[in-house]
Amino acid sequence: MRGTATDRCGTTQDGARPAQSGARPGRTRRSLVALVAATAAISGCGVGAGETPEDVGLRVTDRFGSEVVVDRPRAEVEGEDTVVRLLQRNVPIETDAGGTFVSAIDGRVGGEAADGSTPYWVFFRNGVLSDKGAAGVQVADGDRIWWDRHDQRIANVQGVVGSFPMPFTAREDGEPPAVELGCVDVAAAACRIAGERLTAAGVAVTAAELAPQSAPNRLRVLVGPWDGIRRDPVAARLEAPPRTSGVLARVRDERLIPYRADGTAAPTIGAGWGLIAATRVRREPMTWVVSGRTALDAQSAAELLTADVLDGAFALLVRDRAPRPLPFPAAE
Repeated sequence: MRGTATDRCGTTQDGARPAQSGARPGRTRRSLVALVAATAAISGCGVGAGETPEDVGLRVTDRFGSEVVVDRPRAEVEGEDTVVRLLQRNVPIETDAGGTFVSAIDGRVGGEAADGSTPYWVFFRNGVLSDKGAAGVQVADGDRIWWDRHDQRIANVQGVVGSFPMPFTAREDGEPPAVELGCVDVAAAACRIAGERLTAAGVAVTAAELAPQSAPNRLRVLVGPWDGIRRDPVAARLEAPPRTSGVLARVRDERLIPYRADGTAAPTIGAGWGLIAATRVRREPMTWVVSGRTALDAQSAAELLTADVLDGAFALLVRDRAPRPLPFPAAE
C-alpha cells in the first residue's frame, strides 16, 4: 500500500486505499463531546481573511456516485477555506480520533462494514482524485469538490467525468492546463465533434493523430473506435478489471462489460456501445477515453461530451445513442 499523505489538522487521502483506521463493525456514533473536540481540531484549518473563492461546487455521493447525498453547485465558502473546511460548512461531518481524516459525512460512516466491505470517504478535486489531505488543499475559484464513499478494492477510481469541463478548464497559477486531443482518425466525425464540444466548453485543444503514450505529460482526450484507442497503453487499462483501471466498465474482445455499484458485472453488451471514462497511471495527468465499438459508436459518445449529460457520472455508457451513468445501481 502506498503511503498516506497526512497533515497536522485534517484528513488523509491515500492514492490506493484509505488507511485502515476508520470505523469498525458495530461502531456507534461518537459522543457529542468527542464530536465537538474533533470539529474543533479542524475548524482552524483554512480559516483566514483571504479573498473568498467564487463559483465553488460541492457534491457528496455514495457508492461511486450512485446515490446523491449533497449537491450544491454554489456551496457556502469563506476566505481561505480548505477542502475539509468547505465540507464542514455545508454538511455535518465527523473525523476519526485526532482528526486525521473524515470518517463520516451526514451520518454515513466510512470504514469496515459488517458485510466485509471497506467503503471509505475520498474526494476528487475538479474530477481528479486528490493525492493530498483535505486540510492541505485550499479551495480556489471555480473548484468542483466531490466526496464519495466507496470501496477502492472494487475500483481504484482516479478520475470522474461528471465534473466536466473540469479538469480541462481548471487553472493552476492562473494558467489553463495543456490539453491534447488525440484521434484515431483526425478526419473522422467523432474527432471533429469532440473538438467542437471541448471548444464550446472553453477548452483550448488541437486535434492530432493519436500518439500512444505510457506516461503522458498533459491532460488527454482520446477519441475513436476501440480497436484504435486500445493501442494506447493507458487507455488499454480499460481492458483490465475496475480495481486496476479505476473505471466501472471493462472492454473484452470489443464487448463492453458494465459494472454495478456493488462491484458485480452486469450483462455484457456486444454491439452499439460507447463509453466516456477517465483513467491514469500513478500520478500522471488524466487520460479521458471517448470511444465505442465502431466509428459510429465513438461518434455517438463524442456527441454527448457536454456538461449537462456528464454531470454527476463517474463514467458514462452510451447505448443506442442514449447516455447512462456508470456504475449501474447495485440492485439492478
